[in-house]
Amino acid sequence: MTMRGGPRLMLIAALGAASLFGAGCETYRIERHHRPGYYDSVSETPLPDRVVLEDGTIIVYEQGRRTKSAMTRVAETPGEGFKVREELEDGTVILRAVLPEQALSNVADCLYTEQYDLLYDQALSPRTREALDERGGGKAEFLRFFQSNRRDILVTLNRMIIGLAGQGTTLERMGDNLFRCRLHPSIAKEVKFSQAIIEWDGTNFRFVTIKP
Repeated sequence: MTMRGGPRLMLIAALGAASLFGAGCETYRIERHHRPGYYDSVSETPLPDRVVLEDGTIIVYEQGRRTKSAMTRVAETPGEGFKVREELEDGTVILRAVLPEQALSNVADCLYTEQYDLLYDQALSPRTREALDERGGGKAEFLRFFQSNRRDILVTLNRMIIGLAGQGTTLERMGDNLFRCRLHPSIAKEVKFSQAIIEWDGTNFRFVTIKP
C-alpha cells in the first residue's frame, strides 16, 4: 500500500537555500504541514500539532478528516512539552520522533553535527544494532558506513524530508511496524540512496537502514 504526504500549506525554500537572518533583528520561520490521517493509525498517543526545531523553526501540523467530497480541517490537541530534541541540564540529549520526517531529521541532524554516538544510541533502531552485532561488525561497521557515506545520506534525507510534505517522497507500510520512505524516480536517479526504512516502536519512529 502506497501513501503520499499531503501538500504543504506554506511554500518554503529548499534546505540551506537562503539565510533567514536579517540585520538588527531576530527572525524565525513557521512551516505549516498537512498531516495525513493515517499517521494516527501508528500512534498510541496523541500526536503533537506544533514542534519547534533546534534552529527555531516552528512546525505546525494540521490534519484533515476525509469526507466524500473534501478534506475538512479539524482541530488538534497540542502536545504539551513535546520536543524532537531535548537537552537536559546534565548535557544528556534525548531524541524523539512521533512522525516519519522527525525520525529522518534526527538522523540528518546527528550526521550534520557528526554526533555518531547519539545517532547509534537513540536514532538507530535496536533491530539494526542487533543485526550489526550478529554480523560481527557492531558499532565499528556502523561508523564506517555512515562516515564514508555521510554527504550522500544527508542529501537523500534532506530530499526525503521535503518530499514527505509534498509529492517527492512516498511512505509505504511494509508490515512488522516497518515503513519505507521512497524518493520519486525523477529524484532517485540524482542521488546515491533513494530508500530509507524506519520503524515504529510504539513510542517513536527510529531509523533502520538506507538503500539505493
